[in-house]
Amino acid sequence: MSYSFIKWSILLSPALMVGIWEYVRHEYLLPYISMDAGNWLSPLIVVFFTLIFSTPLFRKLEKMQDELNQEHEYKAMMEERQNISQELHDGISQSLFLLSVKVNKLEKKVTGEQLSEVHKIKQTVQHIYEDIRTSIQNLRTPPHEEEQIYLYQTLKKMLKELKTETNIKVHLDWDFPERSLSYKEKLELLSIMKEAFMNVRKHSQCKNLYITAKEQDLKLICKIKDDGIGYKPTEDKDSHHGVKIMSNRARSIGWNFNIETDTCGTMLSIVKGG
Repeated sequence: MSYSFIKWSILLSPALMVGIWEYVRHEYLLPYISMDAGNWLSPLIVVFFTLIFSTPLFRKLEKMQDELNQEHEYKAMMEERQNISQELHDGISQSLFLLSVKVNKLEKKVTGEQLSEVHKIKQTVQHIYEDIRTSIQNLRTPPHEEEQIYLYQTLKKMLKELKTETNIKVHLDWDFPERSLSYKEKLELLSIMKEAFMNVRKHSQCKNLYITAKEQDLKLICKIKDDGIGYKPTEDKDSHHGVKIMSNRARSIGWNFNIETDTCGTMLSIVKGG
């Protein structure tokens, strides 16, 4: 049923009803219904049958209008995502690529302890570059395709990279009901964990990293704990900024964020419910 057909049906139905009623009244009902009674009945009958006939058409018209508005919003959103991805590709991504080339050249010129530092810089640049590439790909992917995100598999991949690049021993206890989480919750949780792992790699000086995630007392609880030197926001402004980002991400999905620290390490917890 087309938009034009519905529109004209709504416009013409009252006139059609009046014509049918007047024909039936004069041809068949005139001996039984007086002119005055027929005149009073005419608007009532027209309104009654118009409502019965037009209400489904109005609903159909509203549904079509909603679908059209959603399509326009979707196109506008995808255009904006494409623009952002293009800006990332043309700006930050290319700058990081050039930086990695310069780091590779520097790597060939240094030795000893300086070489170790260059390796760390190279790994950091590579991680940022990969994150930017992933963000670009996500922006260019329609949202309904993005929803196929698997939290556990992605986490395992992140931890594999962490173990490859450091001597940290990872302990994972994962029993999270992924199906109950929305796409946004999964995405923000992964972003929080990625930031936490980056802080562990750069600042904690730990030997062990413990990740636990489970459902307990109608709560979903995820904890990331290390046995490092502890979190010192007054000494490390970059780490403090990362914690604020993680806190904001947790708040955006309605989860509670907390961080506890002492000389025996740091524990970050993200809790839903309660």
